[in-house]
Amino acid sequence: MTQGLNGTMDAVRADTEKTAAARKFKVEGYKFDGTMLSYTAVGAERSFVNTASYHGDTYESLIITKAGGKEFTTRQKGRRLGDCE
Repeated sequence: MTQGLNGTMDAVRADTEKTAAARKFKVEGYKFDGTMLSYTAVGAERSFVNTASYHGDTYESLIITKAGGKEFTTRQKGRRLGDCE
């Protein structure tokens, strides 16, 4: 099991890069300061920019995906419900 966003900043970065690499993406411009996360993931046919902010047990993210000459925007909001099993 990975630590994901429940670990240290180094663990979060390692998990992000490992997940991206498994999907054949390279992570660029990674920044995480404990409340804000941003990075670009670049693949052969598409790329995306992920920006997320964390506030206590909630988060909001904006993902901009570029593929096939088009751009798609995804907004997410979530709330932590508890530890994963």
